[in-house]
Amino acid sequence: MAIRYSGNDLYISINGVVMDSNSLSILVDESINTIDSSAGSSRASSHIRTHISAEFIIEYLETSEFPCVELHSELKIGNSVDLVYAPEGTASGNLRYSCIASVIGVYRESPPDGKTVASAILLRNGEQLEDVF
Repeated sequence: MAIRYSGNDLYISINGVVMDSNSLSILVDESINTIDSSAGSSRASSHIRTHISAEFIIEYLETSEFPCVELHSELKIGNSVDLVYAPEGTASGNLRYSCIASVIGVYRESPPDGKTVASAILLRNGEQLEDVF
C-alpha cells in the first residue's frame, strides 16, 4: 500500500542535504514477497513471508532561488544514499524514518515558467529505522 506525505512540515534529507522548501511530497510504497506454503489438498491457503521491499518517489521543485545543485550530485542513478524523512516535521517528539536507498530513476520536467518539477525514485536497501527527533 502506498502512502503519500506532503505539506509544509514535511522534512526530507538526502545524504545530509536538506530539501527544505524544495520538497513537494514523498510517496512510500512498501510491499512483501511471499511463497505459497499451502498443504496439498487444503482449502485454506497459507504463505511464508520472504522479504519486504520499499520504493520511494520524491517530488521536488527547482527554481532560480532553489537550484538544487547539491541535490543533483547526490541523486544520480546508481548512487546509494542515506534517506531521512519526517512527515510531520522536525519538532521534538515527531517520528523520523531513515534508511539506505539506491537511486533507480531521476526525472525532470522543465516548463517555460522556469519552475522545474523533478522526481527521484529510490529503492530501500535493507531495514528502515524509526525514531524521534
